[in-house]
Amino acid sequence: MKLWLNGKPSTPSDIMHQCMIREEEEYMRDFVSGDDDHIIGIGFDYIKKKEV
Repeated sequence: MKLWLNGKPSTPSDIMHQCMIREEEEYMRDFVSGDDDHIIGIGFDYIKKKEV
């Protein structure tokens, strides 16, 4: 399974590290599926919160 962090190929430890140092921020998961609808990858995209 392929993993991406902010659109770049990544490793589980890189993703864990980034999520831990940005505790107050959020990451959105993006599940990538193949032609047969099986999940072939997961992307983690950093979400910036907007002040309202």
